[in-house]
Amino acid sequence: MLEASALAEMDRAFRNDPRIIRDLVIALQDKIQACEARQHPYGFTVVTLGIIPGRHRIVYRLHIWPIGFALPGSEDLMIHDHVYDIQSHILAGQIVQHEYVESALGAEFASYRGLYDGPHSVLERKPGAVRVFETAVSTFVTGHTYALPAGALHMAKVDPSVFTATILRTDYREREGDPVILAPIDAPPSFRFERDLVGDDAIAATISALFRELTCARSI
Repeated sequence: MLEASALAEMDRAFRNDPRIIRDLVIALQDKIQACEARQHPYGFTVVTLGIIPGRHRIVYRLHIWPIGFALPGSEDLMIHDHVYDIQSHILAGQIVQHEYVESALGAEFASYRGLYDGPHSVLERKPGAVRVFETAVSTFVTGHTYALPAGALHMAKVDPSVFTATILRTDYREREGDPVILAPIDAPPSFRFERDLVGDDAIAATISALFRELTCARSI
């Protein structure tokens, strides 16, 4: 993980001047490459940068979608929420964010609660069904920062032909309960996903691709 001083500097940038986040990340390349990385069921690589302890635990992560990423069986499980507030800064590429609310006018979905067992994700179906209605679609590109509060239902779409990376600040002002994930009404009663560690060679290649994107963009 990154040193406390680096995390504190990153936190100040998020709160005061997100424009300098890219340069901070570039300066930390060697240290970032040494951080733990796991594969997420939504197809991206998660690099855990570090934790700022306190009354609200702050966790910093990189999310990296390499060109040609795949969704390993989770295509129908993309609408979800979180138990923490999110700020996300787009380092490279583009994310299209869809936001939803529960509404009788919306489409019907099965609802699942997300449980974590070490490196595993287990989704268990809850009784009944929910209806949700799409309220907003927003496109965020390199240099943009967006925020989502805990409990906000959303779906992030990324084009597999475009290298995309974000750095996330997650603020654990935890609400009661587990994350919610939606799936088609006829989906099975449970899902299980492995969040495998990414090997040294693979994460080195992924981080190298990220920094090529960042340094090329800086030089334009």
